[in-house]
Amino acid sequence: MPSSGNQPLVVPSGVSFGAVAPKIPHHRVRKEGRVRDMARVNLSARDINVLDKIKDPESNPAANVVIDDSLPRDPHVTDPATYESMVEKERTIIKSIQSIESELSQSHAENAQETAVTRYCECLSQLDDLIAAQPRYSSARNNRAQVLRRLYGDMMLLDVTTGMPMPLIEQPELSDRRQAAATTLQDLQQSIELLSPAAMSTPLSPQAARTLSMAHTQRAAIYLKTSKMLSHRRLDLVETRPEASWSKLDFEEAAARDLAYGGRYGNEIAKSLAVSVNPTAKLCAEQQDTMKFLKVGRVAIITRGRYAGKKVVILQPVDNGNKPHPFGHAIVAGIERYPSKITRRMSKARQEKRSKIKPFIKVINYNHLMPTRYTLELEGLKGTISGDTFKEVSQREDAKKTVKKVLEERYTSGKNRWFFSPLRF
Repeated sequence: MPSSGNQPLVVPSGVSFGAVAPKIPHHRVRKEGRVRDMARVNLSARDINVLDKIKDPESNPAANVVIDDSLPRDPHVTDPATYESMVEKERTIIKSIQSIESELSQSHAENAQETAVTRYCECLSQLDDLIAAQPRYSSARNNRAQVLRRLYGDMMLLDVTTGMPMPLIEQPELSDRRQAAATTLQDLQQSIELLSPAAMSTPLSPQAARTLSMAHTQRAAIYLKTSKMLSHRRLDLVETRPEASWSKLDFEEAAARDLAYGGRYGNEIAKSLAVSVNPTAKLCAEQQDTMKFLKVGRVAIITRGRYAGKKVVILQPVDNGNKPHPFGHAIVAGIERYPSKITRRMSKARQEKRSKIKPFIKVINYNHLMPTRYTLELEGLKGTISGDTFKEVSQREDAKKTVKKVLEERYTSGKNRWFFSPLRF
C-alpha cells in the first residue's frame, strides 16, 4: 500500500508476481595506472552463513526456512476455488487503496485527507467482511492491520498519536484508537499463529512465508515506535492485551524478536534491523555470559587500550563495580616485557638476566577482556592485591614486586610456559 510516508506496499500473499533478478554490473577499478574489470564474486552457502553469523551472532544456518512450492498457498484455505475467490476480492480492495494513495499524493484540495479517510474506511469494511467470511485467511488479517496502521499510525498504543506524518486520522477518538490498536495486534498475532510452522524444518509455501514476514515486520514497527516514544508519552491500551503492562525494554526486545523472524521468513530489511534495534539487551546478555567465565585465576586477553593483545590472569573480579569504578571490572596481572630466549651456552648470570619479567597490574573493564579456557593458579598472589592497592603509588609498586617474584618463580620452574610468550598478530 503506497503512502506519503514510509509504508510498504500491501500485497495479498496469495498473488504471485514474477520478479526479474536485477543485473549486477561489473565494477571497473583503477590499479597501477590500468583499468581492470572486477568480476562478480559468487559466494558459497557456507560463505553466506559465515557472513550472516558476523552480522548477527545469534543467527543459526540450521534454522533456515524450508520453502515448498507444491504446498497450498494458505494452509487453512486449501480449496483452490475458494482461495482464488478470496484473492480476487483482496486484489480489488488493494487496487482501491492504491488509487486512494495516488489521488491523495496529487490532490491539493483542503478536504483531500478527509476524503481519503472515508474511502479507507470503506476498504476497511470490505476487509472486515472478507475476514468474517473466512476468519482463518491470514493475508486479509495482515492487510487489515496495514490499513489500520495507515489510519492511526504506529503510535496507536500511546495516549497521543499526533506529531507524526503517517496517520491519516490525526486526532482520533480515544475509544476508536484503542479499538484499532487491539484489532491490529490481534490480527497480526492470529496471522502469525495461523502460519507459523510447528518446527523450523516444517516446510512453508512461498505465499505463507511472505505473509509471515510481513506480519512480524509490521508488529515490530509498532513495538519499535512505541518503545522510542514511551519516554515522552503514556501507554494507553485495553487491559486485556499483554502489552498493556510492558516496559520500554519489553517493547524493544519484542521488536527485536519480530524483526529477527521477519528476516528469517524473507524480509532482508527486517533482518538487518534486528541486529541494531536492541543493542542494550545484546550487550547485557554478552556481559552476563562473560561474567560466568571471569573468575579468579582465569587467563584472559585485553582487547583495548595500551595493553591490547596482552595475556593477563584475573586476580579479583568485581561483577557489580564499586564507587571508583562503577562498572563490571577485574584486577588483573600481566607481563609488559616478556623474558627473552635463553640457550645452554649462555652463562648463568646472563640466563638470569634474560629471564627477568616486567609485570603490570591494572583495573580492566569486563567489556575489554576476552576470557580463554586456560587458568593460572598463583597461590602467592591470593588476597595480596585489591582495589585499595591502587590508592597509593608505594602500594602499587610493592604489589608489582610481588607479582614479579611469583611470575619469575613460575617461569623458571618451567610451568605454564604458554603464558610467558607474547601473542603474535
